[in-house]
Amino acid sequence: MDMHNSKHTVIILAIVVIVLAAIFRDRFIQPNNQQVTINGTGEISARPDIAVLNFSVIEQRASTPAEALKKSSEKMNQVQEKLTDLGIKEKDIHSSNFSMYPEYDYNDGLRKERGYTVNQQLTVKIRNLDMIGDTIKAITLEGVNQIGNVNFEIDDLESLLQQARIKAIAAAKYKAIELAEAADINLCKVLGFWENQNSGPVMYNRSMTMSEKGFGGSDDFAAPIVQPGEQEITAEMSVTFKVCRQW
Repeated sequence: MDMHNSKHTVIILAIVVIVLAAIFRDRFIQPNNQQVTINGTGEISARPDIAVLNFSVIEQRASTPAEALKKSSEKMNQVQEKLTDLGIKEKDIHSSNFSMYPEYDYNDGLRKERGYTVNQQLTVKIRNLDMIGDTIKAITLEGVNQIGNVNFEIDDLESLLQQARIKAIAAAKYKAIELAEAADINLCKVLGFWENQNSGPVMYNRSMTMSEKGFGGSDDFAAPIVQPGEQEITAEMSVTFKVCRQW
């Protein structure tokens, strides 16, 4: 009696497995054209080789617009000369913002002019990452009093993305083979592939503000240590396979 029940149980389990495999196969295969599409992800880790530095010379409370512009321009010109001395090429230096406006104090509902402010901003690419800290220190001593958004980039990003795409297609093919075996189908060729949207490299940035003569207002201060770390370059690919035979 027990042997009969055991055989009955085995038969039921076999039927359940066959039914589940058929259901999975039907969902796995696109019924109208007998093809399947599988997604794969590829990742590449890389160290950035460019730092993009945004900084400003802000001159406040000058008595006239001309005075504010004169003082700000003198400092910014010194900053640009210092950048050239540090080996940064002109193509990697560009003005990203310029503004001039009056400032006011308000007391008992009355507005009183307190001076004029000029804000000149540069964006600089630093290709020698060992020079980031020294560059920040040098431009601070020349009059830069605001630094923000130190971003890190990879110069030849496209070649790394291509490597990630290749890894993503390989991952999709491997996944397809495993799923095809589980679904009892046979894949005979790749019909096509395309790239999906992805997050791309993870960007690192930091912001800082300092006094006109550097950290703490003294010329004698250590250059900051800014680490670029690594970025993850990610690609996601979809690959469509033709089902050539079902078992």
